[in-house]
Amino acid sequence: MFPIFQDVNFVIREISALIVLLNKLCMFLLLFSLARILGVELYGVFSYHYAIVTGIATVVGECLSIALSRYIVINPEKVDIKTSFGLMLWGGGLVGVLSVIIFSVFPAPAAAQQLNVFGLLVGVFLLGVACVCNLTVTGLMFALDVSRRWVCALAVHGILGLIIVVGVVWIYGRVEGAIFGLAICTLVAPVSGLLITRRFKLVSHQGKQFFSLQKMKDLLKSSGAPSIAGSMLLGGPIHIICLMVFARASLNVSEVGYFNLFFLFYILVTVLPSALASYAIVKLAGSAHASKMYLLVGVVISVILPTLLIVSKGYWLCLLGSDYCGKGELLFYAALAGGVGLVTTIVTQILHSVNLSRVVFLASCVYASIYLLGTIFMAVRSPMSAIDLFKVFLLALVSQILVLAILGGRKIVR
Repeated sequence: MFPIFQDVNFVIREISALIVLLNKLCMFLLLFSLARILGVELYGVFSYHYAIVTGIATVVGECLSIALSRYIVINPEKVDIKTSFGLMLWGGGLVGVLSVIIFSVFPAPAAAQQLNVFGLLVGVFLLGVACVCNLTVTGLMFALDVSRRWVCALAVHGILGLIIVVGVVWIYGRVEGAIFGLAICTLVAPVSGLLITRRFKLVSHQGKQFFSLQKMKDLLKSSGAPSIAGSMLLGGPIHIICLMVFARASLNVSEVGYFNLFFLFYILVTVLPSALASYAIVKLAGSAHASKMYLLVGVVISVILPTLLIVSKGYWLCLLGSDYCGKGELLFYAALAGGVGLVTTIVTQILHSVNLSRVVFLASCVYASIYLLGTIFMAVRSPMSAIDLFKVFLLALVSQILVLAILGGRKIVR
C-alpha cells in the first residue's frame, strides 16, 4: 500500500475517534436540554427509566461488542455476520423484556404528570433493544474496518437524536415522548451498520439461517462473551440496584432527578477523558515510563477538570434551569467523585496490563459492597436526598482506589 493511503487511513481513524467523542458530547447536551425542558420532577421520572435501561444495556451491549469484535479480529475466516446480528437482536430483546419487567414491578416514584404506562413500557423495550444494538454494532464496524462509513452513521445518529428528541419534548413535554424518541434515533446507527455489511459484502460465511440458536450458542461460547459480562457485574448492575433503592427511599422524585442530572458531571469527568485512553496509550507506548506518564496525565486532568467545573459554576449552572441554581454542593460531590473515578479507571487499566486483575477484582468487590450496603443503610435510617447517595458513592470510590493503591501501587511505581 502506498504511504499516502496509509496516511489517509490513519487520519480516518483519528477522525472516527473524534466523532465518537463528539457523539458522546451530543448525548450530554441532549440530557442537559431535557433536564431544562422537563423540570427536575419530570426529569427524575425520565432519568430513572433512562439510567436503568442504559445501565442494563451497557453490560450486555459492551460485552457483545468486545467479544464479537475480538472474535472477528482473531478469526476473520470464521466471521458469520448473520449469526452475530442474530445474537445482538436476542441480547437486545432480553434487555428490553427485562427492563419492562423491572419497571412493572418497581415503577418510578409518583410525579404530578399522569404517565401513559403502556406507551412508556413500549418505549422502554425499544430503548433497551436499540442501546444493545448500537453498542454491539459499534464494535463490529471498527473490527470490520469500515469506520469511514460508520463515522457518517454516528454523526447522523448524534445530530438527529439531539434535534428530534429535544423538539418532541419541547412541543409535548412528555416523558414517554423522550424515551420513545431516544429509542427510535438510537436505532439509526445499528440499521446503518446492517446496510453497510450487506452492501459491501464484508463476510465470507453468510449462512442460511438468521436465527440459528445452535450457531448463536457456539458463537457466544467461543467469543468469551459470558466471561466479559461476568467481569462487568460489579459496576453498572450495582449502581442500578442502588438507584432503585434510592428511588424507593428518596424524599421525592425530584431528588432522583437531582442525583441523575449531577451524576452526568461525574460521567463527564470520568468517561470523556478515559474515552481517549487508547489514543493516550498508543502515544505513550514508546516511552519506558508509559504507565507513570499515563497516570500522571490522568491525575492532572482529575484535578483540573473538577476544579474548573466547581469554580465556573456561577456562569453556567443556572442555564440548566432555576431548579438547579442552588445545587452547588451536589456539583461539588459529583465533580469530586468524577476526579476519583478517573484516577480509578486509569489505575485499573494499568493493573490489568501488568496481570494484576485479581487486585482489580478485589477492589471492585470492596467498591460494590460499600456502595450497596451504604445505600441500604442510608435508606433504612431515614428518607434519602441526592447528597446522601453521592456521599455513599464517593466513599465507595475512595475505598476502591485505596485498595488498588495498597495492593498494586508497587507495580505502578516500578
